Amino acid sequence: MLHKVLTQRFALNLDKLEYQSSGKPILNLPNQKLSFNISHHQHLVGLVLGEADALGLDIEAFRKFEKVESSFSFFSPVEQNAIIEAHDSDWKLIELWSKKEALVKAVGGRMFDMAAYTDVRFATTTWEGKTYYFTRIEYPFEGFIWVASSLIDCNISVKNIGNLSEF
Repeated sequence: MLHKVLTQRFALNLDKLEYQSSGKPILNLPNQKLSFNISHHQHLVGLVLGEADALGLDIEAFRKFEKVESSFSFFSPVEQNAIIEAHDSDWKLIELWSKKEALVKAVGGRMFDMAAYTDVRFATTTWEGKTYYFTRIEYPFEGFIWVASSLIDCNISVKNIGNLSEF
């Protein structure tokens, strides 16, 4: 599906697909480098594509947790406090988790390597000396959709492709 969307909808040549040292794929075109990332939850599929050298996307549906504390190994102490003190701890956990997933995908890392060492409570965070910016995508969905980018102005547009079975 990704191949068809990139070649048919965006007319991109996937022969130019290269991999960064982190293993993250990037399209190295003659006049630009395009980063991309995909995420999905059930029927909802997202693709983010742009000129940033690092883009990550996460779609995370709301769910209740028996104990939010059971996931605390993925959160810094200040994030753990924010989750506990939130009006709805389950929603706060999902929000921060989704931002962390988007960041991990942007960086090309692994959640276990960085999760407890980053603070994603705000609109920006820093990892290994580089600043990343978070943008929430508003969509009629019971959950969160976050993009993490190395660019301050992502200029994100949302397009509904429609029936994915045509791909």
